[in-house]
Amino acid sequence: MTPTQTLQERKINENQIIKRINGEQVRVSVGKCLSTAHIYLYYLSIIKSKTFNVKYSIFKKILEDYNTSIVDEILDGAEYKLPFGMGKLRIKKSKMMYTDHHKLRLDYKQTKDLNKKVYHLNLHSSEWKARFFWSKKDIKSRQKNYYCFQPIKPIKLKLSAQMKLKDKWKTYLE
Repeated sequence: MTPTQTLQERKINENQIIKRINGEQVRVSVGKCLSTAHIYLYYLSIIKSKTFNVKYSIFKKILEDYNTSIVDEILDGAEYKLPFGMGKLRIKKSKMMYTDHHKLRLDYKQTKDLNKKVYHLNLHSSEWKARFFWSKKDIKSRQKNYYCFQPIKPIKLKLSAQMKLKDKWKTYLE
């Protein structure tokens, strides 16, 4: 961090801290995964030139646009190879297993209407379900268990919408 940058911290609760950097409020979560705010703070610590110093809001927008383009590519059925040997991201499909009711999702609306448990059976996708999958077998680091990938809700909803399209589920690998 350069000497001209000011950093103020204020703890909200045990899981979140608000940091004020160059007049902007940045919410930093303290948890298992690193957030955009963590990446921004790291970026500020390594940049040497003021010409590359960008505000947090612009930095966040650049990351969002880049990540959106990657997600769109993955949703089209491609496998995205992460840089620096960090593995591959893709969508993995699997057949529904009806023997284990703990893994089935409850249909709350129909359960309430019929007064008995009703589960989602994914009939729209010929009983296939899909999820984002990060293949870590090619990672060169020994601490791969410290890395995680948690897609946000809008991305999960995009995947759900893709699975409901006619025969779109066929483009994904098992």
